[in-house]
Amino acid sequence: MSETNEQLDEMIYEAGETATEIIAACFNSLGIAESYDYGMCSKTERKLIDDIKEMALRLTHQSLKSIYEANIEAD
Repeated sequence: MSETNEQLDEMIYEAGETATEIIAACFNSLGIAESYDYGMCSKTERKLIDDIKEMALRLTHQSLKSIYEANIEAD
């Protein structure tokens, strides 16, 4: 029983994704989306591909902007 209590009392810290990790994930997801033959996909699959591209672009923009602001505008 004490083993369970020790596990519950332990705090685990997990860092969020960094901007560079987000950009890498977006790059990978775009690569996957681009590998599909868009013309052979169903309407639902095309919607998913379009959503992936839009989300990846937005996340990449936001992450790159934060990197830029931290490194360029701080000067």
